[in-house]
Amino acid sequence: MNMNQVIVVGNMGQDPKRRETVSGNVVVSLSVAINRNYKDKNGEYQQATDWVNVEAWNDLANSIYEDLHKGDAVIVIGRMKTNVYEKDGVNQYRTYILADEVGQRLNKWRKKEATTGFEDMGESVQEEIPF
Repeated sequence: MNMNQVIVVGNMGQDPKRRETVSGNVVVSLSVAINRNYKDKNGEYQQATDWVNVEAWNDLANSIYEDLHKGDAVIVIGRMKTNVYEKDGVNQYRTYILADEVGQRLNKWRKKEATTGFEDMGESVQEEIPF
């Protein structure tokens, strides 16, 4: 059995880049930063960032282009894909995630909105909460 499914959770490194193919298909490219922590040889915690390239097509591409921006926390579900092309007589390889689904990490968004909402509404909202 073979399986090619990838799930990454991270932050968008830049605004999505949109283009159209000759046949009229819409393609969006984006990069996702995935932060990870590790201990170095001295036992100190360090942080490293892995960058993953993502590509989406047509309706999904349009949604990403309209709704997502640099810094947004996202979840990407898709499959790894490698394109091979020749440059100066040498084969070049481009590996990326071909996205089936891309969405905002709602728990990050909701925390931000909830904090902002209560601060903006003042004490009156907190007085109405029955607990």
